[in-house]
Amino acid sequence: MPRNARWIINPVVTVDGMRMPKVVTIEDPGTPLRDYVDDFGVPFQKRNVYDHSSAIGESEWALSFVRGVDFSAIDTDPECITLTGDDQNLSLNQDMLPIERRLQLKTEMTNRGIDFSDLPENAPIWRWLERVGKKVMPEFQPKGTWVGL
Repeated sequence: MPRNARWIINPVVTVDGMRMPKVVTIEDPGTPLRDYVDDFGVPFQKRNVYDHSSAIGESEWALSFVRGVDFSAIDTDPECITLTGDDQNLSLNQDMLPIERRLQLKTEMTNRGIDFSDLPENAPIWRWLERVGKKVMPEFQPKGTWVGL
């Protein structure tokens, strides 16, 4: 199964007392159903969740590098905002994105308190990601992120 990767902004959720990005809780519909047994011995099936590497801080949202087979479950979740396409080259200039998409992304980022006014229109996409990530975690670097192959 070929796997792609995307950068996604998603809410932070709490599961069993732990804060985590929402993408951790979403099953990848492109993976096969697997057999499991719960704590009471009852068998059940579920799919794998998406692999991720996430910047998560004190805010209520996270920036996640997500790898998966089928992104339809994330695409249909209105709380998850895809910043880059599948395996998109981050050195491309953001002005190569359609204007409607750029405006939508800028609005989403501005709503989260991120200022892009000093970035030129031809800034590479990784500069946008760096700005978003540093809002979540000041030490964030968009380079060297690894998510399972």
